[in-house]
Amino acid sequence: MKKHYQIKNRFRFFISLCVLMTVLFALFFTSVVSAGSSDQLTMVSRYVEEGDTLWKLSRQYNNGSMDIRDYIQTVMEVNQLQSANIKSGDLLYFPQYN
Repeated sequence: MKKHYQIKNRFRFFISLCVLMTVLFALFFTSVVSAGSSDQLTMVSRYVEEGDTLWKLSRQYNNGSMDIRDYIQTVMEVNQLQSANIKSGDLLYFPQYN
């Protein structure tokens, strides 16, 4: 006994097929981009001390891999900061690219 499948709704089948192809396409190119990147990323944690500013700490941990303003924006995104205001005792993570 052989099962035969019949497409009952061609529109839904076509949409499902398009979604599947889009997901596979995205996964393929994400893996290609990841494989092409040879930079190693490490995170350095640091507690903020009295007198520290985000600019000063970012200059210290940015090893020249990117513009300081872009690096500060990355640090803010990594630490989910709404502004560049930090206070003593905060724990911040700084990405470093090798």
